[in-house]
Amino acid sequence: MATEFDLIKVNKVPIADFEADITYSCSSSETINFTNNSLNGSVYLWDFDNGMTSSLENPVIEFNNIGNYNVLLIAVSEFGCEDEMIKQLYIHPEYTIFVPTAFTPDGDGLNDIFEAKATGVTEFEMQVFDRWGGLVFESSSVDYGWNGKNVAGEIVNNGTYLYHVAIYDHNGRLWVYNGELNLMR
Repeated sequence: MATEFDLIKVNKVPIADFEADITYSCSSSETINFTNNSLNGSVYLWDFDNGMTSSLENPVIEFNNIGNYNVLLIAVSEFGCEDEMIKQLYIHPEYTIFVPTAFTPDGDGLNDIFEAKATGVTEFEMQVFDRWGGLVFESSSVDYGWNGKNVAGEIVNNGTYLYHVAIYDHNGRLWVYNGELNLMR
Protein backbone atom coordinates (compact mmCIF):
# COMPACT_ATOMS: atom_id res chain seq x y z
CA MET A 1 0.00 0.00 0.00
CA ALA A 2 1.52 3.29 -1.10
CA THR A 3 1.03 6.56 0.74
CA GLU A 4 0.89 9.82 -1.15
CA PHE A 5 1.56 13.24 0.28
CA ASP A 6 0.62 16.63 -1.05
CA LEU A 7 2.21 19.76 0.23
CA ILE A 8 -0.22 22.60 0.78
CA LYS A 9 1.12 26.05 1.43
CA VAL A 10 -1.20 28.38 3.32
CA ASN A 11 -0.36 32.01 2.73
CA LYS A 12 -0.94 34.61 5.38
CA VAL A 13 -4.12 36.55 4.83
CA PRO A 14 -4.06 40.32 5.18
CA ILE A 15 -5.78 41.97 8.13
CA ALA A 16 -6.98 45.47 7.27
CA ASP A 17 -6.70 48.04 10.06
CA PHE A 18 -6.26 51.82 10.17
CA GLU A 19 -6.56 54.87 12.36
CA ALA A 20 -7.49 58.45 11.59
CA ASP A 21 -5.89 61.22 13.64
CA ILE A 22 -9.34 62.84 13.85
CA THR A 23 -12.62 60.90 13.90
CA TYR A 24 -14.90 63.71 15.08
CA SER A 25 -14.45 67.29 13.98
CA CYS A 26 -16.38 70.47 14.68
CA SER A 27 -15.02 72.25 11.60
CA SER A 28 -16.78 72.53 8.28
CA SER A 29 -13.60 71.19 6.62
CA GLU A 30 -10.77 69.10 7.99
CA THR A 31 -7.47 67.58 6.80
CA ILE A 32 -7.12 64.07 8.21
CA ASN A 33 -4.03 61.84 8.39
CA PHE A 34 -4.72 58.12 7.98
CA THR A 35 -2.32 55.58 9.48
CA ASN A 36 -2.43 52.12 7.94
CA ASN A 37 -1.92 49.43 10.62
CA SER A 38 -2.75 46.50 8.31
CA LEU A 39 -0.86 43.22 8.51
CA ASN A 40 0.35 41.14 5.55
CA GLY A 41 -0.81 43.61 2.91
CA SER A 42 1.17 44.74 -0.10
CA VAL A 43 -1.44 46.87 -1.90
CA TYR A 44 -3.88 49.25 -0.23
CA LEU A 45 -7.04 50.68 -1.73
CA TRP A 46 -8.87 53.48 0.09
CA ASP A 47 -12.31 54.97 -0.52
CA PHE A 48 -13.08 58.04 1.59
CA ASP A 49 -16.81 58.30 0.77
CA ASN A 50 -16.30 61.87 -0.49
CA GLY A 51 -15.44 61.10 -4.12
CA MET A 52 -11.74 60.59 -3.35
CA THR A 53 -9.75 57.35 -3.43
CA SER A 54 -6.10 56.54 -2.83
CA SER A 55 -3.60 53.70 -3.13
CA LEU A 56 -1.08 55.31 -0.78
CA GLU A 57 -0.21 53.40 2.35
CA ASN A 58 -0.79 56.39 4.68
CA PRO A 59 -2.83 59.04 2.84
CA VAL A 60 -3.66 62.58 3.97
CA ILE A 61 -7.12 63.63 2.82
CA GLU A 62 -9.07 66.88 3.06
CA PHE A 63 -12.80 66.68 3.79
CA ASN A 64 -14.44 69.91 2.60
CA ASN A 65 -18.06 69.25 3.53
CA ILE A 66 -19.86 68.46 6.75
CA GLY A 67 -21.32 64.96 7.07
CA ASN A 68 -20.67 61.40 8.14
CA TYR A 69 -18.15 59.50 6.03
CA ASN A 70 -17.65 55.73 5.83
CA VAL A 71 -13.94 55.31 5.10
CA LEU A 72 -13.06 51.97 3.50
CA LEU A 73 -9.59 50.37 3.44
CA ILE A 74 -8.99 47.21 1.41
CA ALA A 75 -5.68 45.46 2.14
CA VAL A 76 -4.52 43.04 -0.58
CA SER A 77 -1.75 40.49 0.00
CA GLU A 78 0.91 39.61 -2.56
CA PHE A 79 -1.14 36.47 -3.28
CA GLY A 80 -4.36 38.37 -4.04
CA CYS A 81 -6.15 37.73 -0.75
CA GLU A 82 -8.19 40.68 0.55
CA ASP A 83 -9.53 42.04 3.81
CA GLU A 84 -11.38 45.27 4.42
CA MET A 85 -12.22 47.63 7.25
CA ILE A 86 -14.73 50.49 7.41
CA LYS A 87 -14.66 53.26 10.00
CA GLN A 88 -16.94 56.27 10.26
CA LEU A 89 -15.77 59.88 10.45
CA TYR A 90 -17.98 62.74 11.65
CA ILE A 91 -17.39 66.23 10.26
CA HIS A 92 -19.96 68.57 11.82
CA PRO A 93 -19.92 72.24 12.70
CA GLU A 94 -19.70 73.21 16.31
CA TYR A 95 -22.97 74.54 17.59
CA THR A 96 -23.45 78.24 18.24
CA ILE A 97 -26.23 79.96 20.12
CA PHE A 98 -27.18 83.56 20.79
CA VAL A 99 -30.04 84.50 23.11
CA PRO A 100 -30.94 88.21 23.23
CA THR A 101 -31.78 89.90 26.53
CA ALA A 102 -34.60 92.11 25.24
CA PHE A 103 -37.10 92.49 22.43
CA THR A 104 -39.77 95.00 21.40
CA PRO A 105 -42.87 93.37 19.89
CA ASP A 106 -44.41 96.70 18.84
CA GLY A 107 -44.90 95.96 15.15
CA ASP A 108 -42.17 98.29 13.82
CA GLY A 109 -40.30 95.40 12.19
CA LEU A 110 -37.28 95.72 14.51
CA ASN A 111 -36.76 93.13 17.26
CA ASP A 112 -40.43 92.14 17.16
CA ILE A 113 -39.68 88.45 17.78
CA PHE A 114 -37.68 86.90 20.62
CA GLU A 115 -35.59 84.14 19.03
CA ALA A 116 -32.66 82.07 20.22
CA LYS A 117 -30.41 81.93 17.15
CA ALA A 118 -28.71 78.54 16.98
CA THR A 119 -26.68 76.63 14.38
CA GLY A 120 -25.24 73.12 14.43
CA VAL A 121 -27.98 71.71 16.65
CA THR A 122 -30.04 68.56 16.11
CA GLU A 123 -32.79 69.28 18.64
CA PHE A 124 -34.09 72.55 20.07
CA GLU A 125 -36.56 73.44 22.84
CA MET A 126 -37.36 76.92 24.14
CA GLN A 127 -39.79 77.96 26.85
CA VAL A 128 -40.63 81.42 28.20
CA PHE A 129 -42.17 81.90 31.65
CA ASP A 130 -43.71 84.89 33.42
CA ARG A 131 -42.46 86.01 36.84
CA TRP A 132 -44.83 83.57 38.57
CA GLY A 133 -43.50 80.59 36.60
CA GLY A 134 -46.44 80.38 34.21
CA LEU A 135 -45.65 79.17 30.70
CA VAL A 136 -46.30 81.94 28.17
CA PHE A 137 -44.51 80.51 25.11
CA GLU A 138 -43.00 77.23 23.91
CA SER A 139 -41.21 76.23 20.69
CA SER A 140 -39.38 73.18 19.38
CA SER A 141 -38.10 74.98 16.27
CA VAL A 142 -35.12 77.30 16.13
CA ASP A 143 -37.03 79.16 13.39
CA TYR A 144 -40.12 79.89 15.51
CA GLY A 145 -39.78 82.68 18.07
CA TRP A 146 -41.98 84.45 20.61
CA ASN A 147 -44.10 87.38 19.40
CA GLY A 148 -45.02 88.71 22.86
CA LYS A 149 -48.33 86.85 23.15
CA ASN A 150 -49.12 84.09 25.63
CA VAL A 151 -50.23 80.57 24.72
CA ALA A 152 -53.85 81.81 24.56
CA GLY A 153 -52.86 84.48 22.00
CA GLU A 154 -53.19 87.43 24.38
CA ILE A 155 -50.65 90.27 24.43
CA VAL A 156 -48.56 90.09 27.61
CA ASN A 157 -47.38 93.05 29.68
CA ASN A 158 -44.01 94.76 29.52
CA GLY A 159 -41.61 93.29 32.01
CA THR A 160 -39.00 90.68 32.76
CA TYR A 161 -39.56 87.09 31.66
CA LEU A 162 -37.49 83.94 32.11
CA TYR A 163 -36.33 81.72 29.26
CA HIS A 164 -35.19 78.12 29.22
CA VAL A 165 -33.42 76.82 26.09
CA ALA A 166 -32.26 73.21 25.68
CA ILE A 167 -30.33 72.05 22.62
CA TYR A 168 -28.57 68.89 21.49
CA ASP A 169 -25.41 69.22 19.40
CA HIS A 170 -24.30 66.80 16.66
CA ASN A 171 -22.42 64.77 19.26
CA GLY A 172 -25.65 64.15 21.20
CA ARG A 173 -24.66 66.39 24.11
CA LEU A 174 -27.34 68.39 25.89
CA TRP A 175 -26.71 72.09 26.52
CA VAL A 176 -29.10 74.13 28.69
CA TYR A 177 -29.37 77.93 28.87
CA ASN A 178 -31.53 79.83 31.36
CA GLY A 179 -31.83 83.58 31.69
CA GLU A 180 -33.93 86.71 31.81
CA LEU A 181 -35.28 88.77 28.95
CA ASN A 182 -37.03 92.11 28.92
CA LEU A 183 -40.15 92.69 26.88
CA MET A 184 -40.53 96.39 26.00
CA ARG A 185 -43.24 97.81 23.74
